[in-house]
Amino acid sequence: MENFPDHIKRIAHVMEQCQMNQTDLARTLGITRQGLDSILRRHGKPSFDVLEKMRSVLGVDLNWMVTGEGDSWDKKILTLPELRKKEEELKAKKEDELKVERLHTKLALMEKDLSAAKMEVDYLKRLLAEKEKQG
Repeated sequence: MENFPDHIKRIAHVMEQCQMNQTDLARTLGITRQGLDSILRRHGKPSFDVLEKMRSVLGVDLNWMVTGEGDSWDKKILTLPELRKKEEELKAKKEDELKVERLHTKLALMEKDLSAAKMEVDYLKRLLAEKEKQG
């Protein structure tokens, strides 16, 4: 890899450290496998969006990615299995939030029904009281 451009070496380092192949990295970054392949075959450099995704999702230090200076990681690196686990946890959390939202909606409807029932009971009590007065 000595003759490869620095950005290719750094991307290869990221894949190795995160235990990812090209398909995994492309999917994680939200780009096509062909797009990543183009970057790795010296046809281009990663866009700012790709670099930002590497920073936000994988924890890659942008300064290191662009210049090769400093530490390669802003924060603890996440391997592919850890990323998948985190994704599953986020999905579960989102499902739980949807369940809570549905329960709140159900509760609001039940409270509305209860309020209507109380109004009906009050109305019937008034009718009964009028009937008793009449006689």
